[in-house]
Amino acid sequence: MTKILIKARFVNPFILCAVKTMKSLLQVDAARADISMRPQPYAGYEVMIILGVAGDIEGQVIYGMRLGVALDLASRMMLGVPLDNLDEMAKSALCEMALITFDYTRKELVEAGYECQVTPPSVITSFLTKGLEMDISTVRIRTLIVPISYAGGEIEINIALREKKA
Repeated sequence: MTKILIKARFVNPFILCAVKTMKSLLQVDAARADISMRPQPYAGYEVMIILGVAGDIEGQVIYGMRLGVALDLASRMMLGVPLDNLDEMAKSALCEMALITFDYTRKELVEAGYECQVTPPSVITSFLTKGLEMDISTVRIRTLIVPISYAGGEIEINIALREKKA
């Protein structure tokens, strides 16, 4: 039980800042739905943005969503440019959204005493690999699943983080 409470100290900023980013940057009314735990991140999304986290906390944060949600969010990041496919510009916009969210989160984490850095984001599009099964493993780190809903759909944030061992 203590592990989950300690983990909440650095997980909560990710949740709060994701909603804050969607509301302020994308001008959408976003809300967190029920949180759950999984042994590892869910790899069945059509689009995933993966950020590695290193420092006082370590692991991964994965934003998973359906293609339509990814196109909507990328369009909003690009000031309403209509998108029919997830081209490099759209992927870049999604990565920028994830990095802005992490920047807000990092400020909160530093205030809570956790120094950390982020790796450049990776975008995985599973609709290009239909018929293939994909698995993402965060060895020995349970994953907190945080759904964030808005009028255009839902993003699931998979947070697999732990305090760095001394």
